[in-house]
Amino acid sequence: MASNTIGFDLERIGLNSVIRAAHEVQAYSNASTIETLEDQLFHDSVCRQMFIESIVVPESWLFREPKVFQHINILLCERLKNQSGVKILSAPCANGEEACSIALSLLESGRSQNQFRIIATDISRYAIKQAQSGIFSENAFRSIDETRKNKWFTPTARGWQVAPEIQETVEFLDRNLLHSHTEYELMQKAEGRFDLICCRNLLVYFTKPKRNKLIGTLVRLLKPNGELVVGAAEAVILPARDWEPTGPLTFRLRKQSINSPVVKQKSIQRNTHKKHNFAEVETIQCGYNKPTILFDNVTSTP
Repeated sequence: MASNTIGFDLERIGLNSVIRAAHEVQAYSNASTIETLEDQLFHDSVCRQMFIESIVVPESWLFREPKVFQHINILLCERLKNQSGVKILSAPCANGEEACSIALSLLESGRSQNQFRIIATDISRYAIKQAQSGIFSENAFRSIDETRKNKWFTPTARGWQVAPEIQETVEFLDRNLLHSHTEYELMQKAEGRFDLICCRNLLVYFTKPKRNKLIGTLVRLLKPNGELVVGAAEAVILPARDWEPTGPLTFRLRKQSINSPVVKQKSIQRNTHKKHNFAEVETIQCGYNKPTILFDNVTSTP
């Protein structure tokens, strides 16, 4: 069930974690047999989400792997020299640490809020609720100095509250990246494809078929010259013939591997009611071609 619904490799997750999650659902649903439990996991959305929440551990921290964020900031600032805005996807986003780190970096670099848009997703509704609150525990600051911390965060009884100018630049959504409608919804919300996608420490936990499916989704969500950031253990997962490194754990799809989605011609649109107002907006059609990339030689990490 974990493999079919959220794509996880049970060996990577750990049998004990799966058993614990199943017991929690069983206690809630009073399932008397394994068959009944399995049926509830497939057909009862409450039981299914309970199972997911028990398996997923949304643990991260601000500016995790600082060199990666330095490269991300340089990359995005360079793009902003030639375009009015950049679009970033953080998925999975955990409690919002990665998305807020990117926003903080861009604001520190003198970029304004209307020059970038960040959409952040996670399969955990609990994690998204926490991310939307903008509250971070002390543990999230292990890679950030006190000066930066005190400038952008305010101590509260619940933890450290991120500054409104950071929080306002990120839209948090609970979504499953393996669902086909999620891909189209993200493109609609972003009004086009993404300049940068951060998908760190997710591929390594997926089964090979689901991993290949997710890579295909990421390809279609990226602009032709967009870049993908992965986790430290995931660089070997991306097929070298299709992806070229551009920085620390950052990759760009090789030109010969690109088969762009079908899109309408770009049109100039302005909407004074929207906070994020990019000069050029890509209007996406519902149907688009899948890339012709083959992922038959994807290997698991040691």
